[in-house]
Amino acid sequence: MSKHTDTLTLVDLRLERNSPTPLHRQMYVQIRDLIVDGRLTAGQPIPSSRAIASTYDVSRSTVVVAFEQLAMEGYINGRVGDATRVAEVLRSETEAPRRGITRPALNRPLLSQRGTTLANAGGAPRDISQLVPFAPGMPAINAFPHALWGQLSLRRWRKPDASLLSYGESAGYRPLREAIAGYVGATRGARCSADQVIIVNGSFQAIEMALRLLSNPDDPILLEDPGYAGMRGTAAAVGLRAVPVPVDAEGFRVDDAIRACPQARLAYVTPSHQMPTGAILSASRRMQLLAWAQRCKGWIIEDDYDGVFRYRGQPLASLQGIDEFNRVIYVSTFSKVLVPALRLAYVVAPPDLVDAFMAARRFSDRHSPGVDQAVLTDFMEQGHFARHLRRMRSLYEERQALFIKEANLAIGDDLVIDPSPAGMHLVGRFRRRVDDTKVAAAAWELGVSVTPLSTFYLGKSKQSGLVCGFTQADARATRAAMQALAQAIRRVG
Repeated sequence: MSKHTDTLTLVDLRLERNSPTPLHRQMYVQIRDLIVDGRLTAGQPIPSSRAIASTYDVSRSTVVVAFEQLAMEGYINGRVGDATRVAEVLRSETEAPRRGITRPALNRPLLSQRGTTLANAGGAPRDISQLVPFAPGMPAINAFPHALWGQLSLRRWRKPDASLLSYGESAGYRPLREAIAGYVGATRGARCSADQVIIVNGSFQAIEMALRLLSNPDDPILLEDPGYAGMRGTAAAVGLRAVPVPVDAEGFRVDDAIRACPQARLAYVTPSHQMPTGAILSASRRMQLLAWAQRCKGWIIEDDYDGVFRYRGQPLASLQGIDEFNRVIYVSTFSKVLVPALRLAYVVAPPDLVDAFMAARRFSDRHSPGVDQAVLTDFMEQGHFARHLRRMRSLYEERQALFIKEANLAIGDDLVIDPSPAGMHLVGRFRRRVDDTKVAAAAWELGVSVTPLSTFYLGKSKQSGLVCGFTQADARATRAAMQALAQAIRRVG
C-alpha cells in the first residue's frame, strides 16, 4: 500500500449527500471530531485537498472551505512545501473523554451550593402548554380577543416608531407606565406615579430583582405557609433562608412571624387573595405588618397576582395603597389577566428604590420588547383592557359555579370545595387521609392538571387536598375533566 493511500485511511469520513447540512460543514465537523477525540494526533499529516476531493468525489473547493475553517480555529496548520498537519490541541481534564475511554467521576459537585438548593426547590415542571384542564393560574386563553390584539399589533408594526425598535428605557415604555399607574390607582387603590412603575418580564423577574436588591445571601425571608411554591425557588436562587409563617382565615399571622424570626427584614405576602387558601389579609394584620416593616426598616413584597378577579363587590385595595412609610414593593402581572406568553408584569417601587430597580433592570436583560409594550398601551388606553376584565369576571364566575357543581356530581363528599369570592383557583380538601401527590399524578395521566395542596407547605404540618384552576376550561372540558379527576381519586383510594 502506498504512503498516499495510508494517509487517506487516517481520515474516515462519512458524507451524506442528501443531508441538509452542506458537505463542507460535514467534512469540517468530522475531521475536527477526529482531532478532538485523539484519533488524529498532533503532527500527523492530513491528505491534500486534491486527494480528499478525489477519494470522496467532491469538489476541491468543498475540501478547501473545510480546511480553511479547521485552520482558522487552530485544528490544523500547514507551511509552504510541507504537508498540512494536525495542530497541537490542548485538552482539559473536564473535556469529554475519548471514545472507548472512561474517566472516574469528578469528586466535586457540578452545581454550587446555591445552585443545588435551587435545583432541589421544586419537582420537574409539567408542560401545560396544551391547555390541560384545571391547571391553576391559567386564564381563558380562547376567550382572549386575538383578532383585536392582532389589529393593534399590525398597526404598530406597519409604521413602527423607531424608538420601539431600538434599545428602550430600562424602566419601560413611558406611556405604558402611565397607563399602569392610572389603572392601579383606580382599581387597586395604589398610590404611585408613572416614575415608580417599572416594566419587567413576568412577576418572577420582579420578585427576584427585589430580593437581590434588598437582601444578602443567607438572610431570612418570611413566607406564607401554605404559600406560593414558586417563591421558594426564587428565594433559593438568591440564597435566602425561607421562614414559614402560618396562614389562617385572616391571612399572614404577623405575631407568629415576629416570634419565629425576630431578625427578619423581608416578607412576601399575597394579601388580596392568599395563595393558595384564598384568605384576605385582615385590616388589623395589614396595619400590624406595615408597622413591623417601619419599626425594623424591613420590606414587604406584595404579590397581587389575581386580586383583580373579584366576584363580589369591587377589588380590594392593595397593601401598598395604605403604606404611609414606603416599605411595600407592589408586584403584579398581565400573565393572569391576558395571556401568559405576553410575559409582561410590573413593579411599583417605593420612591427611594426606583433608581436601584432601574439599575437592576438595566443589568438583567435591559428592557421588555418595545412593540409589545406599545400594543398593550393601546389596548389599555382604548378601553379594551377594562372591557376584557369585565367579560372575564363574568365568565370566571360562571365557570367557578360550574366547576363546583360538576365536582359535587362526580366526586361527592370525598373532596370538599367551597366557593371563593375571588381568584382563578379553588382548594379542595379531602375528608379522609389521601395522598394528594398520588392523586395529582394519577390525574395527570388522565389528562388533568391539579396541584397537591401539601406541596404548598414549608413546615411539617400539612393538609391534603388539591388546588384546581377553573378559569381555562369551558363547560364541555370541565365535565370531562371532572370525571377523569374522580377516576383518579378512586384509583388512589
